[in-house]
Amino acid sequence: MENYSHLLKQLLQFSDTKAIILANVLGYDISYISKWCNGAKIPSAKNLHVIHKKMSALFAKEIANNKQETSFFLEFNLDLPKEKDSMRDREFLESSIHNLLTQAYYQENPNPEITQEEDIKFIVGKDEISVFFEEKFKPLFLQGNISKLEIFMTLDFTVTDVSEILSLFSKLKWEDTSVYISLGVNLEQLEENSHKKMNQLFHILNRYINLNIEIYSNKHFQNMNTILVKDYFAFQYSLDSLGEIQSLTWIQNKLFLHSLSRFTLDAFKKEDKLLGLVNTKKLQKEGYRTTFYTSDSYNFFLVQGFEFLLPPTIIDNIANYAKEKKYSEQDLISILKVKIAWEEIFENSSINFFILKNSIFRYLEKGELTYMNIHYKTSIEERKMHYEYAMKILEKNPKIHFHVIEDEFVEKSNFVYNIGVFGNYKKMFFKNYYNLEQQKEPYFTIVNNSKILKHIHGLFDKIRLSKYCTEYHVEELKVFWEKYGNMFFRLTNL
Repeated sequence: MENYSHLLKQLLQFSDTKAIILANVLGYDISYISKWCNGAKIPSAKNLHVIHKKMSALFAKEIANNKQETSFFLEFNLDLPKEKDSMRDREFLESSIHNLLTQAYYQENPNPEITQEEDIKFIVGKDEISVFFEEKFKPLFLQGNISKLEIFMTLDFTVTDVSEILSLFSKLKWEDTSVYISLGVNLEQLEENSHKKMNQLFHILNRYINLNIEIYSNKHFQNMNTILVKDYFAFQYSLDSLGEIQSLTWIQNKLFLHSLSRFTLDAFKKEDKLLGLVNTKKLQKEGYRTTFYTSDSYNFFLVQGFEFLLPPTIIDNIANYAKEKKYSEQDLISILKVKIAWEEIFENSSINFFILKNSIFRYLEKGELTYMNIHYKTSIEERKMHYEYAMKILEKNPKIHFHVIEDEFVEKSNFVYNIGVFGNYKKMFFKNYYNLEQQKEPYFTIVNNSKILKHIHGLFDKIRLSKYCTEYHVEELKVFWEKYGNMFFRLTNL
């Protein structure tokens, strides 16, 4: 085993790759890498192709980044490629490394015993199922070369296990991988304890903010008991009386997986989508925002800055900033359309603003807001203009209400709020501030169902009447400004 272990150590050293990085890419514990490097063990033959493929991709990437391609061929006594372009070809480099590893492996182990892993497996018991889930998902997430994963879960999002499974996905997810989760809900049962279920919805959307989650009516799949990881594998499960998974069948058999995939995907019908992800272009193309701001009654739950009641001058400044930053022509047109809708209709409407107290303080100190999909930092002078203009609007329109939510509300929730809610009584959308910060679409989720829309508005009523929420009228907002505004402006200058 000396040649293989020596080669692996040499590749790690030459490419300046840490063993822990290799372990993460392969989805193995670092102890395995150590044993391979010191010759105590070698990889199993059944996984060899996948292991070497991932190794060679990682080493080739690091060698190319360090511009060491020529040195690599000389260091490892390989013939230099005849074509100069091949020297810079990543696939050629990967293939050369793959061949080196495979040759060294089979020189030491010419007749490896290959044990075929089962492609169908049955697991019983909550603890065993949790371990098995992680065992199967960890290598998939740690591959690092998967740009998109689609996972279809026929579980109702109000079921206990959903949070545990999403927690695993959120923890394992790499930044470069977009993970799309489709879940179900029974619309008829939504009426029972709707307040609790809406809280559960916002819990999973905010707590697992790095996952892109869509919700479907489960009328076509509520009894299917399937979790499908599209193109990779699937699980079928049974539930106990508490709605928790008690037994699990894992399926990777290609024939079974193909049939199950087709059956499962057909059940997630487009017309049953209750909460759907949308990107900025689609929102602009359909003119969603412009028509949204022509209603006469609104509820907003704002978690980052305050992007409303902006004076026209600041909106013009945002438009100029967007132009400088090469935002699209459609973005610039949308800014002006929304500006007109605000001036003509929106600012005369009945509006409830629900704002986290901590969010107000952050805005006063840092001046950051997100107007549509454009992140903008206001100057101190712009914040003063914003305040003065907002007070004028409030004095003219007594139907605008400010509800400030105390920090204890967030502490009680036990998660950070990253989802803003924008709703009138016909339309509603969510804004994902985490994705906006990462500059990774989709930024928005549209509510496509009147029942859910009604229940979310009901949740606003519950918040408004709670002990954590205080309504501030115009004069009280002026006192609030006098008390905190100058202090935060002084902090900004430190």
